[in-house]
Parts: sequence; C-alpha cells; structure tokens
Amino acid sequence: MSTTSPLLNEWVAAYDGRHPLVDIGCAYGKNTCAAADIVKAAIGTPAPDEVRVVACDFEEGHLAYTRAHAPPGVKTTFAKLPDALPDVEKASGILIAEVLHFVDGAAIDATLAWAARVLVPGGVVALHGCTLWMNCAPDVTGACPIASAALPLYEAHAGEPWPGDSGVDPRELMARASLAGMP
Repeated sequence: MSTTSPLLNEWVAAYDGRHPLVDIGCAYGKNTCAAADIVKAAIGTPAPDEVRVVACDFEEGHLAYTRAHAPPGVKTTFAKLPDALPDVEKASGILIAEVLHFVDGAAIDATLAWAARVLVPGGVVALHGCTLWMNCAPDVTGACPIASAALPLYEAHAGEPWPGDSGVDPRELMARASLAGMP
C-alpha cells in the first residue's frame, strides 16, 4: 500500500492501552508504523517489551522490512489467511486493508470469525479492499475490460453466498479481458 489506510484514525482510536492493534497484511508497515507513532505521541514511548501494534504478513520480506523500519512497540509475526491467523489473545483494533480480495469467500468468513473472537468489547475492525468487480482499469471508453469480463460470471452465480468467488479463476478472467487500448 502506497499510502496509509483511510481508516487509520478509526483503527488507532480503538487502542485501549492494554490490547494491541493488529495489522493484517501489513506489507511494508506503512499503517503499522503510523499507528505506533500516533500512539506514542498520545501516550509516550512504550516500555522495552511492550507491544502496541502487531504487524502480520505472509511474506518474510515484508516482515523484515517492517521490523527494520518500525518504531518501538511493534511486533511482527507471520500470518496467512485463513490457515495461519495471528496468535493474538485479544486485540483492541484490527486493520484488514487491501487483503481480502486475495482470498476466497470461505477464507473471508474464517478471518472475520477470528476477528470476532479476538476483538475486545468496543473494539474496531477497520476493513477495506478492492474487487475484480470494480471499474479499476477503465479503457478509453470508460469501461473496465476486467469488470466487463467478470460481470457475466458474477451474474451467473447471483444468489450464492459468494457470487464473485463461484467459478471465477482470476487468471482466466485476466486472460479473457482485452487490455488493449488501456490509457
């Protein structure tokens, strides 16, 4: 992610001083580091062993970068949805930013069930992402060739629990979409 989450402030405001904030899919730690800095400015420098933000990713390169650049109070840990969710007893806020579009419907269900289990009462889940179904790469006519190729598949599975996940292979979808004429 090249910029912080638009939900950064809501996520950080959930910090209760006892249970960490959790960043699922931290990538290079932009949200993690911003959160740790905001909390430090509000309540001071953390104790040497105090964990205020848990940064999670399944790419060791992302975790290594975050470890190298994070301020005090940040812990990095491996996590991969849905089979290796973070080992966190409780969290005051959970950020899941630009992650869920990489997994299928069952993994989304499992991830949100985990979040419901570990979130403290009054805590916040800050969630946003993108989808194959949005007009993210408009061509010269304003239509997105990816969304245009995806729409019939989505409509064919309307009414199913995860219609965008049913029978859709993103690689096949990208191959079907004509990206010629893209600006």
